[in-house]
Order: sequence, then C-alpha cells, then structure tokens
Amino acid sequence: MKFGETVRLLRKKKKMTLVKLAEISGISYNMLFRLETGSFQNIQPSIVMQLANSLIVPTAELLASAGLATPGPVDEELS
Repeated sequence: MKFGETVRLLRKKKKMTLVKLAEISGISYNMLFRLETGSFQNIQPSIVMQLANSLIVPTAELLASAGLATPGPVDEELS
C-alpha cells in the first residue's frame, strides 16, 4: 500500500474529512490531497510526524509506510 493510500485509510477510519485533518495537522488541504492521490512524492519526515500525531497512530508505523524508516521495535537497547 502506498503512503497516500495509508493516510486516506487512517483518516477515513477516524471519520475525518481532509478539511478537518488539515485543521488538526496544520498541513494545507492541497498538500494533503496531493499526498493522498500520490501526486506529491517528496514526503518530509516532519510531515509524516504531524500526520501521525493528528491521526493518533505510531509515528514509526507511518514513517515506515512512507519509506522513511523500517518497521520494527522502536526501543531496542544498544549492546
């Protein structure tokens, strides 16, 4: 699943409109629309973090779906 599809699925699961997500996240409606439709490809980690906080999902999970991190345990101890 592509990042935009993931965001759309999470947003709809929360019964949230694009307008509402824009208000909550501080990301413009136009950028959110472009993210969801796949026409915006250069996704910055800060945008992903804003979306994760707004959609109340783990940041690491959303970063992984954007191809910016690999999924896995977040709190691994260093040996």
